[in-house]
Amino acid sequence: MLINVANETELQAAISAKKSLIFVTESFDFAKDTSCISVDHNVVIDFGGHKVTSSAKGFDLACSKAGSRLVLCNGTFETASWAVWVQNAGVLTVASDMVVANTQASPDLDKPTIYVGQENSTLNIYGTVTSKYDTAISGNGSVGEDKVIINIFEGANIVAEQQAAIYMPNSKALNIGGATITGNVAGVYIKCGIVNISNSTITATGEAKAYEFCNDGYKQTGDAIVVDSCGYPGGAANVTIGANVVLNVTTPAEGAESAHGIAHYVGEGCAKATISADGYNVVELKGRAA
Repeated sequence: MLINVANETELQAAISAKKSLIFVTESFDFAKDTSCISVDHNVVIDFGGHKVTSSAKGFDLACSKAGSRLVLCNGTFETASWAVWVQNAGVLTVASDMVVANTQASPDLDKPTIYVGQENSTLNIYGTVTSKYDTAISGNGSVGEDKVIINIFEGANIVAEQQAAIYMPNSKALNIGGATITGNVAGVYIKCGIVNISNSTITATGEAKAYEFCNDGYKQTGDAIVVDSCGYPGGAANVTIGANVVLNVTTPAEGAESAHGIAHYVGEGCAKATISADGYNVVELKGRAA
């Protein structure tokens, strides 16, 4: 059943009533402060070409009901914290005509625009996902939070102004096909999982820096694609770089360290990732110390 909403109260009421199709009739702000809106049923939110903003967090998907599905389409959803938290086998789809943005006012590296965790939680991204300070799309490599599926489809645009655009510490699947991925400290940062990338442009805009191991995230390297074999719980990654992948890094100043299109950092005593990248130069470097 379709229901029209024009403000935060109506949006919350429509979701609480488990309406399956919500149509936004005008732009508005939902000022949820430190709370969020829980979505525990299957629902499509059509923004009607409008912009909805949140002064804090956004939608918490599948918190109480496993497998809940949320589709965001036809507009802009902008938050000052994470925009969608996907868990418990929830499925989030961001349509090609949708922008999901995190414009938080100050650096806080615990607020990715979209977070995905727990087994079989799934992202299907056709549109634009951006972040000002944190990762645009982030998983979690902790036991119990891994085994997620991230699909980035043709035409998708993923941008992180200050961090990696996509962080993949999870043990299941990351598929990127026909997308534009732009990060700062790295374009795509991989620790675990089965990763397939093709027909995409991946850019790191930040300067090259020497590798540093980070147990609960990553540090800047300036590489377009980072494969970090560091002994994470999900095991060594299996990465395939297919045809028509364009890799861009910042040209270093004279005498400065150079970034790489694909950098494989191998920790002491850690299982090495399997990387299939015919036609691309994969640079293997020293990673995590024992």
